[in-house]
Amino acid sequence: AIAQTPASFAFLSQWEKGLQTNPQLNQPLFNSLLRSEEIPDIRHGGLGESEFPPGRLYFDEWEKLGGASNKLMKKKTMVVHNNYIIGHDAKKERFQEHGLWMKK
Repeated sequence: AIAQTPASFAFLSQWEKGLQTNPQLNQPLFNSLLRSEEIPDIRHGGLGESEFPPGRLYFDEWEKLGGASNKLMKKKTMVVHNNYIIGHDAKKERFQEHGLWMKK
């Protein structure tokens, strides 16, 4: 969530400006702006890995646990970041394999 503050509007404006120049740098630009001195009043924090795990954790490490431990960790999950894999089709297939893709 982003609070409506002058700092957040400045942050989003700078991010948008940067994306117009190079849209492929979405995440690196976002991270760079968070760490920059340009917008000193921006507050941010990370999300917990148990509720918002990266793909490496959810699809690889927790799978290795197997059984009840795997189910317990995945039950806490709110959003899975489908990273550590390249390509839309590969991501879609992995979500489907794990029952995370809704079919029409």
